[in-house]
Amino acid sequence: MVGPNGECLVMIATPATYVDAQAACAAMNAHLAYLKNAALDAAAETFVGSNNTFIGASDRAIEGTFVWDDGTPLGFTNWHTGEPNNGGSGATYQEDCVIIAGARIGAQWDDRPCDPSEVPTSGTFAYLCQY
Repeated sequence: MVGPNGECLVMIATPATYVDAQAACAAMNAHLAYLKNAALDAAAETFVGSNNTFIGASDRAIEGTFVWDDGTPLGFTNWHTGEPNNGGSGATYQEDCVIIAGARIGAQWDDRPCDPSEVPTSGTFAYLCQY
């Protein structure tokens, strides 16, 4: 898909871990998508449809401080109500990677596990590459 400012977005529906998704995007000379404005985010959410999809943001370096994979802060965000919540109240695991929660009504962003090591039923998602 071509985004509103000429960005190329490619969604890979095959679930992968965050690290594997980063590598797959890099292999096509791209990176996980940086949705830095409302227009690009809206286009991306429409494009991924009902797929829960990794984008290129996480708080893996400093808990609670989400940044794009290039280290820049999130100037624009589109968190779903109550997110990010690092697993919710009483959670015993980390949610460090950001997805578009396409399977949720209203989509928007959610923090989720980056791989299945802590939550076997989560941590692999479709992913959105940008170049």
